[in-house]
Amino acid sequence: MKPELITPDTRCLSLEEAFRYSHGQSSATERSRVETHITTCDLCFESLAGARKMSNLQEARTRTEALHRSLRDSLQPQKKATRVLHWPALALSAAAAILIVFTGVFLANRHPNRDLAYENFEPFPNTVPITRGSASLLEDAMAYYELGEYEESAAKLESYMKNEPSDDRAKIYSAVCRIALKTPEKAIPVLTSFTPQNLFFQDSRWYLTLAYLATDQEEKANQIINSGVFGGTIYEGRIDRIKKRKNP
Repeated sequence: MKPELITPDTRCLSLEEAFRYSHGQSSATERSRVETHITTCDLCFESLAGARKMSNLQEARTRTEALHRSLRDSLQPQKKATRVLHWPALALSAAAAILIVFTGVFLANRHPNRDLAYENFEPFPNTVPITRGSASLLEDAMAYYELGEYEESAAKLESYMKNEPSDDRAKIYSAVCRIALKTPEKAIPVLTSFTPQNLFFQDSRWYLTLAYLATDQEEKANQIINSGVFGGTIYEGRIDRIKKRKNP
């Protein structure tokens, strides 16, 4: 008997999977698959932002099916004598249809705000001191963070925050992990919880700006950019760079 070859699930998201994930309805298994997949698939990552705008799954199905029919009709040959269908092109158009329906743009038309966010993203430096003896859960999480193992780090940080929900260090690093994992929508609730009295407040505003840009919430990002909160900080030059890119 031939041994079964086990390979990772790399198929793109179905419309149903994208809708369920963007509306918080995925099972734990499905959520894990989606988050793994979108770290390497820009098409599926970008479709999630638009999926959140759909009020229900039936609406998404109806609009997608209508677009599929339109694409098929447009690719049909005009003359019976030359009935050669370019199926690879049709397949590509069908895959891009989800993105067109969700976001109103073709795959070739990149999301400038998301691109801008990730061009300026850098992980926050580790400020958690190492203590003698056995490592705490926070230190363990930061060891993974230092290695760039953000999935493991995020999981440990979130476990730590169940007992220490107000620890600003855990909160900022948890949010940065989520942005690094291309799930910036999960970073936003954490980052918005910071107040001017919190440690890392200005840092949280910087990463919140990036998270808003990455999720195409440009108006909210602009409110922070124009608030003056970054004056005299290490982020001032970065914000100026973003402003120049947005308004060349």
